[in-house]
Amino acid sequence: MGTYTYTRSLKIIGSIIFGLFLIIGLAGEILLFCIPTTIEAIVFFSILYPATIFSCGYAINNFFSSIILDSEGIQFRSPLYKRVLPWKDVSKVKFTDHGIIIHRTAGALGFNVSSSRQGYQDIIAFISERFTIVQEKPKPAQQLSATTPETAVTDEKLLRKISQVNSISGYLIIVMAVFGYIMLTTGYRIRGLDYIQFFFVPLMLYGIIHYRSIVHIHYFPPAYILLIIISLSLITSPERKYKFYNNDYWIYVLIVFAVLVVLLTLCLLATQVSLKDRIMHICIWSMGFFLCSCGIVNYTNIVLDNTAPVRYRTTVLNKRIRQSSKTSSSEMEFKGWRDEKPVTMDVHMDLYLKYEVNQEVEVDMWPGRLGIPWYQFVENK
Repeated sequence: MGTYTYTRSLKIIGSIIFGLFLIIGLAGEILLFCIPTTIEAIVFFSILYPATIFSCGYAINNFFSSIILDSEGIQFRSPLYKRVLPWKDVSKVKFTDHGIIIHRTAGALGFNVSSSRQGYQDIIAFISERFTIVQEKPKPAQQLSATTPETAVTDEKLLRKISQVNSISGYLIIVMAVFGYIMLTTGYRIRGLDYIQFFFVPLMLYGIIHYRSIVHIHYFPPAYILLIIISLSLITSPERKYKFYNNDYWIYVLIVFAVLVVLLTLCLLATQVSLKDRIMHICIWSMGFFLCSCGIVNYTNIVLDNTAPVRYRTTVLNKRIRQSSKTSSSEMEFKGWRDEKPVTMDVHMDLYLKYEVNQEVEVDMWPGRLGIPWYQFVENK
């Protein structure tokens, strides 16, 4: 038994599109670090760059992947991963007009190889040397056993669900990218828009349950991109408003975060993924969930706060820039406006450059919708 390789190559148009995305992302990163930019541009490119890299990686992983069949088993190779399925773990191989389904002890493994593509019949001939292949529509040139109507319907539903997941994830990414852009520009003035964005988080969790029969096949990389867009857009929506990170703030964040993690854990328990894969999912999603939790608490406490502010006059006592090997932050120390204790806080670079030591500034203070004080510097025109 020799070796057969089926390779899916990226089309020229796809290469150009993803190449342009990558160039835009790299250009944004260069602009971010090389020229003075507004906070909106920084946030926009900070979201665009990782999302672009992630989407390009996902495209490369899918389009430049290959299926290698040899005496050891079936190997799924791509630039980002390598997976081997030994023949001893394969119980049955089924071919349909929509793709190939490999039945194994842990569940079915599906991948799309169109019957019209070159190499489809070669794969059938190669695997038929070792297995009795079940095919929905028998080919005249093959000695194939027939499948039951019930099994054929089940397999068609499985492949249809795989296609649905990819389509829905793609549409959600486009919709959330639009929401993210609106939120980063003027969306923080639209009451309730953040809650609409946050709704997509439990919607993704519901998708895991709804498509639980194929979660062990696909790891939903498009959903990871969607989670990045939601998370960064939520956490940056209260523009140019500052908050105190007191104990109450972290309590609210941890409550929302814990609820999301519990829901994710319950969703994964309903799937057939292994314990290792469940831990991987929880770790990756938890990072986004934490950002989502911070964002929804910030939005509720700041944007939905309708109380009148109290204005305080204070003085800049000190200012400094903290630098490390990769990051830097601007920090200012003010005379306490509600008591005599000095207040130290991180500020944007434009405020750091605007105010000098011993200069008097005015600060508006709000109690916060959740009881977490937040403030905003008064722009003197």
